[in-house]
Amino acid sequence: MIVPTKRFWLLVALGIPLALTGIVITGFEPVVLLYNFTVFALLVGTWFLAPNPKNLRASRMTDEVLSVNARNVIELVLENMGSTTMKGRVLDESPPDFISTQRESGIELASGETMVLRYQVKPRDRGAEVFPCTLVRFMAPLGLCEVQHRLPTQQSISVYPNIKAIQEFDLLNQRGKLALMGVRRTRYRGQGTEFESLREYAHDDFRRIDWKTTARRGKLVVRDYEVERNQAVFIIIDASRHMLSEAAGRRKLDHILDTALLLMHAAERAGDQVGLIVFAERLLKYVPPRRGRAHINMLLDGIHDLVATPVEANYAAAMHAFASRWTRRALVVAFTDMDEPREARAFLRAIQPMRSRHLWFLARVMDPRLRELGKQPVTNQVELYSAGAYEWYRMRRDEARAELNNAGIKHIEAEPETLAAELVNAYWHAKQTGAI
Repeated sequence: MIVPTKRFWLLVALGIPLALTGIVITGFEPVVLLYNFTVFALLVGTWFLAPNPKNLRASRMTDEVLSVNARNVIELVLENMGSTTMKGRVLDESPPDFISTQRESGIELASGETMVLRYQVKPRDRGAEVFPCTLVRFMAPLGLCEVQHRLPTQQSISVYPNIKAIQEFDLLNQRGKLALMGVRRTRYRGQGTEFESLREYAHDDFRRIDWKTTARRGKLVVRDYEVERNQAVFIIIDASRHMLSEAAGRRKLDHILDTALLLMHAAERAGDQVGLIVFAERLLKYVPPRRGRAHINMLLDGIHDLVATPVEANYAAAMHAFASRWTRRALVVAFTDMDEPREARAFLRAIQPMRSRHLWFLARVMDPRLRELGKQPVTNQVELYSAGAYEWYRMRRDEARAELNNAGIKHIEAEPETLAAELVNAYWHAKQTGAI
């Protein structure tokens, strides 16, 4: 594809006075025709002299999967395989739903030279996407045109929930700075359910003293316990109409998947088994609990493209399937949303046969707009209507929360930015206090 430059159009514009002269002076027409023919001949001739795109090798380097709503680094590697210098511009096309920081970049590669261009993309949705190609424009001799080519760099990529948050979690955990994410990781020395070691008494609880060992050694010795491992953690995800509403510009299901991913990772790091249930009007997916990074990756593969559907949540079907497949005690974390007390009562009826057998957490996403609506002053009828609607909605959600609290269900409701941290804190506290 030929893209004429400003220089070419300037030469074309200079031909206009010649054409006007030909109108006045008889016999000047051949000069005008010769000028126009020469300009266009130079355009076509220099096109053939432009660098050969086959001599430019392009490859794109990314992570195996990209994280939704996070900045992902993309590297475009360009290598000149020809014998002459290649000068021009390059644009790496990203999927249309991506927010990209890249702009056209100028390149000038000598023979055998390699260049790496870096930019960032921010996917808006989960699922499968495609990088279409890489566009390059080479400047032809004399600067009359640029020759555009599409380099075959088409690449399929999967967009997952926010894996970058896991990398940040591990990094901050290694540095002992999880508090920056709102996570409080405290080692409860001497607490837990599994024996760890013996040590000398140091103003500990007398109930921790090992009297037999104390008698043998002639000094007070206490038992240290560690938090029990290999416990079962079930993640139950509601993919019904409740998850179609938005909070902070994203669907609630997206926030829930990000939170569930971080909770799965924390449980895997703690040595626990993780299971999964996905439901809407019926059971959609059941995965029994297992340990290990490979199992977490398998769970992630199964939910990375999950979408909510406009159907009513069938809590009874999901909990019946759970009860018939798993009988051991587990921590059950249900991700759903309830705008009315009748929905809370339906959930409680569904878990009634298993309420005492398991430890139940219920996690809900709070829309930050509710906090903002509660602070807005009322100065006209429209704002009065909005305030009334907000108050009615808030009261119904509070009634649903009261139903859960009265039933003894641990209820965690937080805005998207803090939900994951609060849930991981609640999980660790349950393990450290032996509640599971």
